[in-house]
Amino acid sequence: CMAEFQSNITDTTPYFLSLDAATYTTGMSIFNKEGQLLGHKTFSIDKKKDYFVRLKEIVEEVYNIVVKQNIKCVILEDIQYQQNPVLFKKLAMLQGVLRYAIIEELGIDLVTAMADEWRAYNHIYGTKRPEQKRAAIARAKAIFKDDIPEDESESIFLGYYGIYRYN
Repeated sequence: CMAEFQSNITDTTPYFLSLDAATYTTGMSIFNKEGQLLGHKTFSIDKKKDYFVRLKEIVEEVYNIVVKQNIKCVILEDIQYQQNPVLFKKLAMLQGVLRYAIIEELGIDLVTAMADEWRAYNHIYGTKRPEQKRAAIARAKAIFKDDIPEDESESIFLGYYGIYRYN
């Protein structure tokens, strides 16, 4: 039923942007108001760049997509505790910068979701992260009949859950 829903797209007007945001590679997906996927991509930044330069580039990319596509709502995966406190701190800073840009500068709606929430909603299971990533890739292939990279697959399913929450 999901594959059929995705195959009959009549409205190609972007409405939602879903972000599986990270400091090096961010999965991004765009959906129409009905929740149908219009496109997806990976935005990668050179790991050698300074952390704050990477933050700025991620925010600029999000800003450009929102303005160019006239996005009305961004869906963002909330952070979860990492075993590495430095990584957790960096992800928290990224969240803060993105939330500020989306809500205060762009003035649009923001929906956040925990990873376990959107995975459960989309029937993506696994006890460890690699299993969950493989499950998201497999589910995307079943729906779209295409090999979609992990960050993009996860942004798609995060988007489906965020749109459900938004509505």
